[in-house]
Amino acid sequence: VTFISAVTGEGINELLGKVVGVLGSLRNQKDEEKAPERVLTPGPRHAELNVRKEGETFVVSAPEMERLVEGTDISGYESRRQLQKELEKRGLRRALEKAGAKPGDRIKCGKLEWEF
Repeated sequence: VTFISAVTGEGINELLGKVVGVLGSLRNQKDEEKAPERVLTPGPRHAELNVRKEGETFVVSAPEMERLVEGTDISGYESRRQLQKELEKRGLRRALEKAGAKPGDRIKCGKLEWEF
């Protein structure tokens, strides 16, 4: 235990000396152990986007987009517009058109449904 005072500065040098000593011993232990180097490889920027037709509705399956839809408050016009831009930027319009969706078709992503 080291007692210090922020007001008078008493004990600060002693504490710093102990911290330096502990860090120095940790550095030596770390050098000896040499843990294997971990290599992280980034995944795809946007996860796979799947669109399938169920009855008259096109269902979008993409965890990233579903999280985006679930986390967006769509009660205001501006937030709906922002969500639309974000989904378009992530390739949703192209994927829907490729799957055969036309204006007026129902689209579902997560719990949200809307007209294309």
